[in-house]
Amino acid sequence: MKEAYAMNANCSDQHSRLARLASTIPTLMILGMCALFGVALHAAPNQEENTATLSWTVVVPEDTPANAELYMAGNTDMLGPWQPKTFRLERLSAREFACQLKLPIGIELEYKFTRGSWGTVEKTKEGAEIANRRVRVARDAKIAVEIEGWAKPAVAKPNTGTGDLRWLDIDSKILNGKRRVTVWLPRDYRDHCMLRYATLYFLDGQNVFDASRAAFGVEWKADETVKRLMDDQRLQPSIVVAIDNSPNRLTEYSPVPTTLNQQVVGGDADRYLRFLCEEVKPLIDREFRTIDTPEHTAIIGSSMGGLFVLHALRVRNDVFGSGVAMSPTLFWGHGHTLKAYQAWGEGVARPATTLPNDKNDKPLSPAIRLWIDMGNREGEKNEFAGSELVDSVRRLGQVTEGPLAKRIKSHVFIEEGGEHNETSWARRLPEALSFIMPETTAP
Repeated sequence: MKEAYAMNANCSDQHSRLARLASTIPTLMILGMCALFGVALHAAPNQEENTATLSWTVVVPEDTPANAELYMAGNTDMLGPWQPKTFRLERLSAREFACQLKLPIGIELEYKFTRGSWGTVEKTKEGAEIANRRVRVARDAKIAVEIEGWAKPAVAKPNTGTGDLRWLDIDSKILNGKRRVTVWLPRDYRDHCMLRYATLYFLDGQNVFDASRAAFGVEWKADETVKRLMDDQRLQPSIVVAIDNSPNRLTEYSPVPTTLNQQVVGGDADRYLRFLCEEVKPLIDREFRTIDTPEHTAIIGSSMGGLFVLHALRVRNDVFGSGVAMSPTLFWGHGHTLKAYQAWGEGVARPATTLPNDKNDKPLSPAIRLWIDMGNREGEKNEFAGSELVDSVRRLGQVTEGPLAKRIKSHVFIEEGGEHNETSWARRLPEALSFIMPETTAP
């Protein structure tokens, strides 16, 4: 019996050693292969070390509707960016909500709370505007917020449009829907029946003439500005055409798709450009006394509209010979538009037109006139995607004033105190228009 026990123990010992040996073989093989090919083994970096979790508890005012939902809008993809109804908070009680965000350490988060629209954004108790909330992400943190009040129901504003305004509803086959177009005619348009006019096409048309229609209640005052510039002989006699935007604004103004809030959006600018070139402009040229050549046709836009202006001038300068790109969102599509201009300047790519002079080794005659600007208070980091706005505009200026100088006559302006809003764009409009469409267009 003792011998049998000893044999069993030996067998068990042997099986145990074999099992341990088997378990080490894969590890030994991996180590051997790494040694053979000179590959070093390193522990995977802990990505969590570069992020922090911010937790909010938010108390809303007593007069908040019982069924209200609460959203956070801000300058990070998870919050829209700056979309009023993308990131919803969790309700904890009748007046208390909560949420969490995991964010990279070192960024500055700007944000506001809404009930699902900018018409219900948080305000002071008296209904006045408040500055964006800000927090520098350094470590895990808990943040308590008490909202004082909400935006009051908007009071109807008086119509501020001036001059001879005409309205057209274009039933677009290209966009599969109707679009409102507002046309402003100079004061002497009827008196000088033989005179023809340059045409200024504005994007985001709701914001151009009339504060009562403007998205944020502030207009560009394009009607008053154009009249004054013409009276002062700083601008060619011009007709203004303002094309309303749509809920598909981001998609229609962006030349390539990009990822926002973990969703791919945008990239329909070429189709929207066809709408302008094949439907809007031919109608305007038929109905009004325009000079339809590119050097007398300009396109003006801001933010995403400014990005679209740059795209339009690059690919359809046979239609638009000048443009104003205010506060362009050059970060879109990982800097696609800036890269496209750089490639254009290097001769790697060129616009998709068939003009005889559309070659990179020959100057355009006349050159495209392009105004590019940015306000320095729009921040070192873009409020939409964290890009360096001022630097990106300066880099674009280096391209237009360098390798593209024979094709583009550009002016880059960084406004001291300028912000990302209609007030700043209206303030910069006179200089921009007088640059792109001066009384004489001689270069």
